[in-house]
Amino acid sequence: MLCQKFVLIISFVVTSACHNARADQYDPYPPQIQSTIESVGLFKNGLAVVRRSLILPGSGVYDVVDLPEPVHGTFWVDSPADVKIIMTNTPMPIHDEQSLRSVSNEDLAGARVAVHFEAEHLEPVTGTVVSPAIEKPSKNEDRNWTRPRHDEWWSGYSRPRYSGTTSSDRHLVIDTDSGRLMLYKGTIAYVKIMSAPTPRSSHRPVMRLMVADNNQHTNVPVEILYLTKGASWSPSYVLDISDTSELVFRQKAVICNEIEEWDDVEVLLITGHPEIEFGHVLSPMSLATNLSTFFNALGVDNRVRHMSRAESSSRTGADRMTVGVEITEEDVPHRDLAGIDVHYLSVGKQSLCMGETMVINTAQATAPYEHVVHLYIKDDRNEVGRSARTQTTSRNKTPVGEVWDAILFCNPLDRPITTAPAMTIADGLVKGQSMIGWSAPGGQKITSVNKTLSVRTYINEVMQLEDRQEIKIRGRKFFLTPVDGTMELLNHRNEPVTMLIELDFSGDLVEASDDPQCSIRRTTQWSVNLRRRLTWSIQLEPGEQRELVYSYSVLVNH
Repeated sequence: MLCQKFVLIISFVVTSACHNARADQYDPYPPQIQSTIESVGLFKNGLAVVRRSLILPGSGVYDVVDLPEPVHGTFWVDSPADVKIIMTNTPMPIHDEQSLRSVSNEDLAGARVAVHFEAEHLEPVTGTVVSPAIEKPSKNEDRNWTRPRHDEWWSGYSRPRYSGTTSSDRHLVIDTDSGRLMLYKGTIAYVKIMSAPTPRSSHRPVMRLMVADNNQHTNVPVEILYLTKGASWSPSYVLDISDTSELVFRQKAVICNEIEEWDDVEVLLITGHPEIEFGHVLSPMSLATNLSTFFNALGVDNRVRHMSRAESSSRTGADRMTVGVEITEEDVPHRDLAGIDVHYLSVGKQSLCMGETMVINTAQATAPYEHVVHLYIKDDRNEVGRSARTQTTSRNKTPVGEVWDAILFCNPLDRPITTAPAMTIADGLVKGQSMIGWSAPGGQKITSVNKTLSVRTYINEVMQLEDRQEIKIRGRKFFLTPVDGTMELLNHRNEPVTMLIELDFSGDLVEASDDPQCSIRRTTQWSVNLRRRLTWSIQLEPGEQRELVYSYSVLVNH
């Protein structure tokens, strides 16, 4: 028994010592400060790199009221002092523009009142208004403290719903000398307030910095770096071809801010496709999430679900417009480019409120260009050589592919062109719009302007079934089949045109007229044929008709 008492006494002493140490170390109401946003780097998919700074007087405890919502694993603090961070809730007063909005326990809590009733036979009741058991947020209280600012952007997050008391909406509860009364508001004529209500406060989340500076600096710098969601930029280009030999290339950016107010903040535009593995996961350090939400988000594939609309449309457009363009060594003449292909462009210090957008010009240059008629013919064979079209021995001419008037030029900027829409104009008139894919400085690009109707093309391919040979590959039967192709070109214009023709096919080239360039395309590991491309550059005179012939052999699964 004595031993048990001794243990209890020791436990009490230890607990009291810890409590006193915490009370000595932490100020229950630390000074509240705000950080300064130094720079914001914007990706095109809604992610932003935010750099903030603080200058603290010295060692102590401080509450930062502008809270970050960082991507998981991206929040870092740099300071010469030892800084510990705790995300916690602290009471803050609620400042109402109108102190009394209604007859409710929420607004009149703590006030001494006299309640007068509609019924004349009822005597007034005097008492003190009782604080509600569950406080509803006031109109001036930001309800977004209970969830992320962009909850629909974070995986695994479900929007919480408020569930409060309904009795406070229908009744006024007061304490009188004779006991507690619950008065139905429908019977109240008016309320006479004899003393002011108790000032109300609400617990708000803060980021508490506990700074231990052994060197006793007068001013302790603190830098905070993290990724978050809610800001983006969208590029676009204009190609002015009013001059017949040299175009004017202009780039602009639309900057969208949905994070917080930017006041003289350096804005950086980021191009590239960095790997952000947890870009969809809100850090567990945020008080707007919990462990259940955090672990659920970790199991979501962010590559598909969390691609922004802008990036999704950009990639779709890029796939559509660059499907006929393969990267070769000639496409990347600037081999002195070094480092990781993520590029930052500073557009200076900008001020932008939350919810605002800004349009800013970012580049302008000139470059020689060539007007070409572009024809791209897609390879429709699958991994085992089967074609999506019905193969026949008929030599009927059938139009295949689309012919476009296009602009061929090289990137005139000293930095890469990022994937974005490009509008072509001439003499102030819009000629067309298409998508331009990524290109290194000096890299060759082609952009479609308008569908060509006055230059006609026909293509026909015939499989020579009588000359095919049977081959077995991994126990499967294939036929090595020769294919003969014929392409007819007809220029109805009264001026010469330069045709750029790209023909994709599967198999091995046998021969082709007019000396085209043959290159190997990307081939999957399951394909039994190499993927190849024939590229012709043909000059057609006014009214000229020309025939191109080619042949190749392809393995076709039986």
